Amino acid sequence: MPAIQLDRLERQIAALRDTLDEPHSLVRQLRELFAFYSDPARRAGQSGMPAPLLSIYHTPRQVVRLVTRRLSAWVQPLPERGLALCDALWETANLECRRVAAGVLGNLPLLVEDAVLERLEIWLEGTPEVAFRDEIISLATRNIRTGEAQAFVRWVEERLHAQEAQMQLTALQAARHWLDDPDFDNLPLVFRWLRLLSTDLPSNLRPEYADILQTLARRSPQETAYFLRSLVQAHNTPPMRLLVRRVLPSLPETWRGEVLD
Repeated sequence: MPAIQLDRLERQIAALRDTLDEPHSLVRQLRELFAFYSDPARRAGQSGMPAPLLSIYHTPRQVVRLVTRRLSAWVQPLPERGLALCDALWETANLECRRVAAGVLGNLPLLVEDAVLERLEIWLEGTPEVAFRDEIISLATRNIRTGEAQAFVRWVEERLHAQEAQMQLTALQAARHWLDDPDFDNLPLVFRWLRLLSTDLPSNLRPEYADILQTLARRSPQETAYFLRSLVQAHNTPPMRLLVRRVLPSLPETWRGEVLD
């Protein structure tokens, strides 16, 4: 793998702009760029990602992120062209190209929010690998989370109310990424979502559920302590008590005794 020289990399990325109106040609050139910076010493089997059907170049994240930023900037005034580019990138079935697709999709203007969410839904349905699904959600909902909160809330709540555990997991992952945004302050909404699932919480949702509670414990320890106590009172089962004990270390010591007393 050649050393990353920023000026050379910028020139290589800039050359892609000539094919912006020919998305499949752009993707072919982009794959050549990723191959140029690939690490031939590594093999796809050495990593938990991607899913087995995706090719991978092991291109440094620095290269992928810079490509994403430049492409996102170019298609900002041309959202329909941006959507076409995202489609072509995703169709490639390559990990780096799909990361760029999700990143560009998440940076498109809000006037195409319906098209963004439609693509996100299709992409998630075809992505069984949990960690990569989580990354797609994080990247592809970036603008919607911060700029069109009501649309994002509707999208999350539709999945929370679904019967399929996979849909509910998607909702929890999306909620966690929103909660991680520094400007997000609607904590009561997240507590309401968690309470909705608490009555019959599937085992495969518990790790994500606990992760969200750990974040809430750091952001609002008093409210989280009260919520945990109410969970134990309402659902005093071994799995629920185990989940609560997993969250307790994230609370300040002064609040831990309020939970299980």
